[in-house]
Amino acid sequence: MPLFTLVFTDSSVFRGGDYNTTKWLDIPEKRIRSIFYSLPNGDNLALSGYEKYYHYLEVTTDLNGEKKGIKQFEYCYLIGKKENKYRIYKISFRTNNIEVIDTDEKDNFIKQLNPIGWK
Repeated sequence: MPLFTLVFTDSSVFRGGDYNTTKWLDIPEKRIRSIFYSLPNGDNLALSGYEKYYHYLEVTTDLNGEKKGIKQFEYCYLIGKKENKYRIYKISFRTNNIEVIDTDEKDNFIKQLNPIGWK
């Protein structure tokens, strides 16, 4: 099952990879109608109605010990932009909780996002 499935406004479909290779930056430059995102617990999150979307994973790596060099997925961020408003879905890999944060373009978190990630 892909990490995400996108449906574009022209009704074409793009399927993402997995948590290790998301394929987010491989998304064609088309307007997205809907995103169906596979959550770590197996559920799905559906988003639509945004002008642009952003996705990234927060990952840590142990520097020593039993898990030295192993990736630990901490959070997944899925962000929708509509005009100057942003809705952030912060998804915890540990608890499966989803924190929803509403903000605007003045937020430092939004300002620090790499512009190439907006689709």
